[in-house]
Amino acid sequence: MKKKKITSYFANITPFQLAFLINALFLICYLISGTMKYEVSDDFMMEVMVSGAYTGTPSPYIMFMNPLIGLFLSTLYKLHASLNWYFYFQVAMIFLSLTGITYLILKKKRTSFTLLLAVLFIGFFSNDLYQLMQFTKTATVTIGCGCFFLITAIVQKNISYKRLLLGACYVLIGTMIRNKCFYITVAFLFLTCCLLFLRHLKQNQCSYKVMIKPLLIFACTLGICYAFVYGSSKVFTSMHPDYAAYKEYNEARAIITDYPVDGYQNLKDDLSAIGVSENDFYNLAHFGYGDTQIYDADYVKQVSEIVAAHRLQDTPSILRIGYNMLKQRYDKYISVLGCLAIGLAVFIKKSRSFLLIFANVLVTGVLLIYIFYQGRVVYRVEYSIFLSLAISILCYDHFLTQEHTYPLERFLPAGIVILLLMHIPSFLPNTHQNFAVMFNSWENHVGKYRASFIDNRQEGILQEMQQHPNRIYYLGFQTTIQTMYLNYDPRFVMEPNMFNNAIYLAGVDSFHPSRMQWLQEHKLKGTMEELLDKDVYLIENIYQEEMLNFIKEHYDATARLTQYAVIDGYQIWKIEAN
Repeated sequence: MKKKKITSYFANITPFQLAFLINALFLICYLISGTMKYEVSDDFMMEVMVSGAYTGTPSPYIMFMNPLIGLFLSTLYKLHASLNWYFYFQVAMIFLSLTGITYLILKKKRTSFTLLLAVLFIGFFSNDLYQLMQFTKTATVTIGCGCFFLITAIVQKNISYKRLLLGACYVLIGTMIRNKCFYITVAFLFLTCCLLFLRHLKQNQCSYKVMIKPLLIFACTLGICYAFVYGSSKVFTSMHPDYAAYKEYNEARAIITDYPVDGYQNLKDDLSAIGVSENDFYNLAHFGYGDTQIYDADYVKQVSEIVAAHRLQDTPSILRIGYNMLKQRYDKYISVLGCLAIGLAVFIKKSRSFLLIFANVLVTGVLLIYIFYQGRVVYRVEYSIFLSLAISILCYDHFLTQEHTYPLERFLPAGIVILLLMHIPSFLPNTHQNFAVMFNSWENHVGKYRASFIDNRQEGILQEMQQHPNRIYYLGFQTTIQTMYLNYDPRFVMEPNMFNNAIYLAGVDSFHPSRMQWLQEHKLKGTMEELLDKDVYLIENIYQEEMLNFIKEHYDATARLTQYAVIDGYQIWKIEAN
């Protein structure tokens, strides 16, 4: 039976126009809601570098993206510094990717069912992309959209080279944003591509040879995109020694700080052999390595090699992984509920899609087990896995025909309207206890989505730093990195030299060229001995004793802590010595 059109009102609207309108409506609501923010501080730190907030000069040395993006964004900041290009670059890629996916959902046949799928996808997955913006998520949706276009370009009688080129552009940009997302998304979409071809062979009794050319085109396109991203990064890094030194240091540092910390006693023999004390190790593991002379590249690399070797010997069992996965409570994840809703809708449409859905669920399980095995369980990676799963199912549905017409189908338009109305509360800002909700950046928490910081900024600590321009404030990473950045609305650009007299003691920016320039301009060596200087203060709530002990061990045994003030919950310390 021929399917009915959604309503006569949409009869003359093209699929692209409808996709654009739906996504524009959602984006406008998110923008005016005041709930758009970075999920974690990594994006904030990259914005700081490329915008020139540290030194007043935009830097191309972006931290976790391909340096060509850093070069592009820093150039835009130089040309027009009053717009927050880093933020709106991600907004643009999210919007274009969601619009592209929605367009492909509606393209083959615009019915109430395909519109339902589009609304389900945007409704369940756009919150994370816009309200908890994070470059890993942005990369995933961009690569996923690109792979969707690539598959629709090759899984047909005549290959569409326009779609192939468009898909390649999406994949290329997404991989430049975060190359590790390439593996996650391609794992799902390549499987879907193969299953679609097997389905085509079975239905048309064709030889398997017809699969070879399109699959080769698909694989080669992906390979070329990845090779370009990898090669351009290597070439740029080799041409900029300071940036190369930072990248090397950051990779070694991440092995120590980005995973659960093993106890010093388990590593004591190896660490003591290279002169690393217990306090030195924990100070490093807790982001207190604000001493460029002691915690230099060789030091951190040696420690990282020891930590990595011991980690390989202490891997979790399958039972432990299973227990930890159950504790994660994935039934509370909005993205998981979105996958269930989309999967169920597609299964009802065509029951034979069960094989594809089951195969993708297996891939999901394997990837989740892998991140639990690695001990690197963070929500943004989990979300990327579930987002890729949803895109893969939608891609498969693009090629399905509906087996039956159901009596309730005539109620779908009303159901779609209800779904849209139910989404309205997610745009309403919440200003209560939001700093505490956002603090554990690796966790999923439904309270994060509507969290807003426009009307409850931590004005006290900001004024403290602004009213004492002759002082230097070292910001403890563990205390301030996941809270202080929330005081800045990413919709608006930060002022140049926003960090005129404040800098993180240590963190993902350690040894970054912009940070080293900042230290040089302030006539600082970058050692923790400078915490003893008269006008240098430490803001730290958790590990101040470790930092004090480090100074005692390496610089002055008479050093002591004196609390200067507590402002907005931040403890400000002065370290003095006799």
